[in-house]
Amino acid sequence: MAIVDATYKSLGAKGRFSDGGIFSGSALEKRLEKGQDLPADAPLYDGGRLMPFVVVRDAAFPLMKHLMRPYPGRQASGNRRLENFNYRSSRARRIVKNAFGILCARWRV
Repeated sequence: MAIVDATYKSLGAKGRFSDGGIFSGSALEKRLEKGQDLPADAPLYDGGRLMPFVVVRDAAFPLMKHLMRPYPGRQASGNRRLENFNYRSSRARRIVKNAFGILCARWRV
């Protein structure tokens, strides 16, 4: 499991455990649940409403205020707004996949 920001800075764990299992009960989960150590809510554009800082992840994690996950396929199917959200969420998660690609290329692992 890894958490990577848009500039490819990462935090992670290794092993054969599931991502949800590693996250469950971790200090990071507790901090996200309480909203600790996160930037203050801010508008996405001038005059917009305040939005929380979020971590974008896949469906293996629970839904929380600071954790966004895609809509299930059957729920999003046929709904253009939900399909668009899932597409954008997928694009954001690609940063993590790119970070792993960078690590593999760098250390040939």
